[in-house]
Amino acid sequence: MLRGRLAGSLLASALVVIACAGGGTAPPSASAPASAPAPLPTQAASPGAVAGATSVVGPASTGHAVQPGETLCGLLGPGDFAAVGLSAAGVPTLNGDGSTEAYCVYAGTSSATGGLEFDAFTSANAAGSVDVYTTVLGESDGGVPVAELAGVDDAELSLDAGGTFANIAVRAGRLVFDIGLPRGSGARDQLLALSRLVLERSTALR
Repeated sequence: MLRGRLAGSLLASALVVIACAGGGTAPPSASAPASAPAPLPTQAASPGAVAGATSVVGPASTGHAVQPGETLCGLLGPGDFAAVGLSAAGVPTLNGDGSTEAYCVYAGTSSATGGLEFDAFTSANAAGSVDVYTTVLGESDGGVPVAELAGVDDAELSLDAGGTFANIAVRAGRLVFDIGLPRGSGARDQLLALSRLVLERSTALR
């Protein structure tokens, strides 16, 4: 969903920090994640994407609580999408290192082209997650603030993101995630329900 702009902005921020430090050891970066996320693949089987490289084992599997270092795609499973009426979801294709940035595509090639997608990023600290969240919002053309999610720092939802899909972006402590799915009358409720599952399962990541 982010199509590489997140990687570019984080790399630029890192270079500025290094330059200001005189080439020495840079202080903890305000941008995140630690390694710039890979761009979203233009097709599910693009080079670098690993089919099924998640803790989701089958099309009926649901997500579970994820610990630091584990695959972020494990926060949502195909069964979670099916439970909210999105039966097209399968075992996700992962792009990214999985543990600090994960682009998880459950159907199609991306949410922007009508598929089902969940992207998640963890930062070294809560301040670093602000930059990531800002970039995520920019990629989905923003949205309107969401008040229905408890325990989050920021959340915005768009039912017409980029003119092609529905999307929610959420920041909770060190964790930033976004979920994209086809537009429709039930999209808002689907996005909120899936976001609540992610928040319930991501306590250790925040």
